[in-house]
Amino acid sequence: MKRFFYFSKAYFFLAIASIFSLLSCSEIFEGDLSDDHFKLIAPSQNLVTSENTVNFAWDELEEASSYHLRLVSPNFNQTKKLVYDTNLVGSSFTVSLLPGEYQWRIYAQNELTKTDAITGIIRIDSTIDLRAITPILLSPSKDTYTKLNSIDFSWEALYNASAYYFSIKQENGSTQNYDSLLQTSLVIDTLPEGAYSWSLKAFNANSETFSIEPTRNLWVDRTVPTTPSNMIPLDTTINVLNIGGDSLLNLSWDGEIATSSQAPIRDYLTFSQNSSFSGSQTITIDINEANDRNYQFKIPQAGTYYWKVQSEDRAGNKSVESGSHKAHIQFQ
Repeated sequence: MKRFFYFSKAYFFLAIASIFSLLSCSEIFEGDLSDDHFKLIAPSQNLVTSENTVNFAWDELEEASSYHLRLVSPNFNQTKKLVYDTNLVGSSFTVSLLPGEYQWRIYAQNELTKTDAITGIIRIDSTIDLRAITPILLSPSKDTYTKLNSIDFSWEALYNASAYYFSIKQENGSTQNYDSLLQTSLVIDTLPEGAYSWSLKAFNANSETFSIEPTRNLWVDRTVPTTPSNMIPLDTTINVLNIGGDSLLNLSWDGEIATSSQAPIRDYLTFSQNSSFSGSQTITIDINEANDRNYQFKIPQAGTYYWKVQSEDRAGNKSVESGSHKAHIQFQ
């Protein structure tokens, strides 16, 4: 996919004007939700359960851009803990809760209006039967990429659980199991690089959680990406563009492509009118799709420009910078 940037201050003001234009259109055409009926499918407005997971589901409204959920404990009049205060998209959301009293409020909204809120209460009863209980995993979060040597796994203490069973499996590799853990955390040192899935089960003398779901994925990657190379155009090339900037300066380079067991790689392209890469005429472009390693600039005037590229993976490993390269521009 070809991408380009017009390297001038005029581009900046044009972009700002376009943003304000889009905002104005949103204000004009976005629908009024104040009279719409927001239908909640689940949970019931007075839910009492021994299960610790609660699913919120609703019928989506055409003019709504998001849905706001606020969940507190024990209630809005005597709030001791704010559990959730978040905007949601889609038509459902699942929460995991400890035993106790909760009150919730949810409504549909867009930039200008919102529906009336629906409010209800939830009571999670304690039970020694763990079969309907789902462990609440804390860290690492879902789909984590890390370069750390020591990784801290943690979870919420599950009421009436006497111990925990922890399992971590490497993709196409071995499985490590930890039985009869009494604490709510586990530190594993020097996991080999690779893709993993980990899960937890709780148990007591009478029962255990039904399965070791949910699982979470984890990637361990400590390898620094290779330095970007094969920078084009070459420093010695004279790039001849049409008068008026109708032609584009195309920059391209090579870099490492991550495998499925590695952290995805993105590139950062820095382009400047000075070799120190400083001042207002220096920009850095985040190349999200690092497999498509090219970028195009509209150049406002002849001269020598400078550019460099650095790769970084999602685990935080950074490559060595490509070094400063030159792009000589002439107009015809």
